[in-house]
Amino acid sequence: MIIAITAPEMERLIPGFDRLPSPLTSKAVRKLLTQAINASKAVPRHNHESGHVGAIVTAEQYEIYSPGNPWIDPIHPGMSPTFPNNFPNDIEKAAAKSEYDWRLTEWSNHDVYKKRMRQCLDAAVPDEYKFTEDPIGGPSFGNINNRDIIARLIGTYGHLTSKEIEENEKELLTPLKPEETVATLIRRYKKVKMSASWNGAHR
Repeated sequence: MIIAITAPEMERLIPGFDRLPSPLTSKAVRKLLTQAINASKAVPRHNHESGHVGAIVTAEQYEIYSPGNPWIDPIHPGMSPTFPNNFPNDIEKAAAKSEYDWRLTEWSNHDVYKKRMRQCLDAAVPDEYKFTEDPIGGPSFGNINNRDIIARLIGTYGHLTSKEIEENEKELLTPLKPEETVATLIRRYKKVKMSASWNGAHR
């Protein structure tokens, strides 16, 4: 069962992030990423054990959190239920109404989540590191979505150090233990690749 989440409840689930320093540091930006991921995990979504993490990471990155269960942003189901034919019986009407209700609730929760995440990002990032200049409101992220805001911050300021890159490579080259399977190696590869893509480090 999907339960509607109100704006005040969302504020309790996502209380906010630490204010980033100016000038930005790689460590601080990557801490923001961690806080955003942990906050998104706390916001439930039907059939997604990692909550709303998929709303702020790429499809490839989300595969680490939810293998075989791709993330698709919820969409509004429309103004009324869709019936299977022009003359639905009572059972078909009830099933369509039930599906409509949970899809509408899922979309509403996602919408409340997006707005709260944006509020937290706006508060955490100093104005000089925002991407656009609103002639009325001043510096802002414009119409960039939360996923792209985080990706641009990480890609620009969150680079891994040479030591961290070497540690990633070491993990890739570590031989499998006798009890480990090829699936373990694949997960290790995906984890390192995700770390590199999140933190602006590629070799």
